[in-house]
Amino acid sequence: MDFKYLHGKNWLNTTREERQFCAALFGLVRDKPQDFVRLLKKAKWYGDNTLPKLNNRTDWEVGFEVALGRDLCKQSLNDLSKKSLNSLGKGRTFDLAFFSREHILVVEAKAQQGYSGAEMSGYKYDKHLLSSALGIDPKNVIFVGLCSHTYFESKRRKIDLSKGFDAVLTWKQIADCWPDADSWFVKHFRRAESVYGT
Repeated sequence: MDFKYLHGKNWLNTTREERQFCAALFGLVRDKPQDFVRLLKKAKWYGDNTLPKLNNRTDWEVGFEVALGRDLCKQSLNDLSKKSLNSLGKGRTFDLAFFSREHILVVEAKAQQGYSGAEMSGYKYDKHLLSSALGIDPKNVIFVGLCSHTYFESKRRKIDLSKGFDAVLTWKQIADCWPDADSWFVKHFRRAESVYGT
């Protein structure tokens, strides 16, 4: 369906907002988050973190626009943990977060643009804060970048994604992984892949 006031397009063919695309991903994996964990076999992994450390057979829960600092500070944590989590900032949210008994997997997505050096430093800091405040082994707090394949493979990309992420996955990989999914989801992932630099 096209709308005259959107210049003959529909909203999906207009938006470049990664929150829209992350909402579609959340809608697809919310009932079976293990499917996303399995998909991480296709990710580019950096450093010591590798997929076998993630158990895709265990119970996983997924959250969308997760405000860990704000919401966990309301729990009965010790004062040091609360202080650390407050450092994340009350308004700080993560696009998606996957939780299991042993791991927190944070996904930070981009679509129309790439990442900045400041964001890479911030993700590294967030990972340290979450690990220390929650008493989780730093290897079990995993940050995954989700971005356009075009951006990820660009020879002109100057940002070293390994400075903030343990792994990177692309919207193209996600679209290709669910070719039989409801076309509404796949259209979102293909749109997310196509808007980089627009």
